[in-house]
Amino acid sequence: MPTQHAQAPPEFGARLHAAITERGFSVRQVVLRLPGSTATAMYRILAGSTRDPLTGTLLALCRAIDSDPDELLDAHRPVLEPEVEALLDAAEALAEEDRWLLVKVIRSITGRHGAHPLPSEASSGPPSIGSGGRCSRQYPSGPA
Repeated sequence: MPTQHAQAPPEFGARLHAAITERGFSVRQVVLRLPGSTATAMYRILAGSTRDPLTGTLLALCRAIDSDPDELLDAHRPVLEPEVEALLDAAEALAEEDRWLLVKVIRSITGRHGAHPLPSEASSGPPSIGSGGRCSRQYPSGPA
């Protein structure tokens, strides 16, 4: 399986440092919460010598400082209609098997209408759908 890199903006190191200090941590405190190689990567990110961290590094950093990857990557989600938001929240509470069933239904509908297909089930793990950490996978948007 190929190594996956997060698509971090150029100012990622500065954004990481700001998130660390906003949460009241010192860099040293965060380092102590990380596995060894991730701590080294964090120092490189803060120094600006690593601009495309491994996805696993990004996730470990987020866990260490209780942050969402979207915050560190400065990813903005579109505002959803309240009914859609409520449905996504309900879907997040479903069992994994039911979430996969929901993904299959959506694939069936989008395929029937000629919309962009969703990634296959072979991609990284079960779907995550709720508003808290909405969609850990990036799905293509529908037709313009």
